[in-house]
Amino acid sequence: MLGNRTGDDNQLSALAVALGWPFETKTLRYNSLRHFPFLRDERLLHLIGETRSTLLPPWPDLVIGLGYESLPAARFIRRQSRGHTRLIQIGNPRCAIDDIDLVIATPQYPLPDATNLLKIPLPIGNPARAVTATQEEEDWLQSMPSPRRLVAVGGSTRQWKVDERRLNLAIRHLKEARARSGGSVIAVTSRRTPQRSSAHWKTS
Repeated sequence: MLGNRTGDDNQLSALAVALGWPFETKTLRYNSLRHFPFLRDERLLHLIGETRSTLLPPWPDLVIGLGYESLPAARFIRRQSRGHTRLIQIGNPRCAIDDIDLVIATPQYPLPDATNLLKIPLPIGNPARAVTATQEEEDWLQSMPSPRRLVAVGGSTRQWKVDERRLNLAIRHLKEARARSGGSVIAVTSRRTPQRSSAHWKTS
């Protein structure tokens, strides 16, 4: 069940491809009722009508979703299948997970240990949609002295905040390593990366 975030959809696609089974994608689109928790349930009032009309039999053996907003749709499908459909949820469901067959979560989500919880250190990759570098990008990378050290810097979420002190320590460590052995440091930021965090790398 795809949504409106490319990073989330890539994780869903990667898991579906890795399982090696035939699968079909459904794109969930939400209306303004998504902002009211008491309306996010198996009535599916938080989905637009066009999306609701696509949730039809034959019901699948397995539904993979990501994000708490998709979970009511997964539960709706399971109920319609009379319990036949199994549910896998990636990320933080923000609710009790007893009735979910498998939850896959990364460290930023403070979920208590459970037999149906799989904790992984990094988000699920997506080799099925790997990007081929352009010649310009290849030339740019080759121009960077070796050894090359790559760092990905994200941003704060509801559950996790960027620790500027630790970020500064990491920058200092990498600068010292570069001073000892040469090479280069390549920092990749995201849309969530605070401007002040990005500025540290620009001046390092």
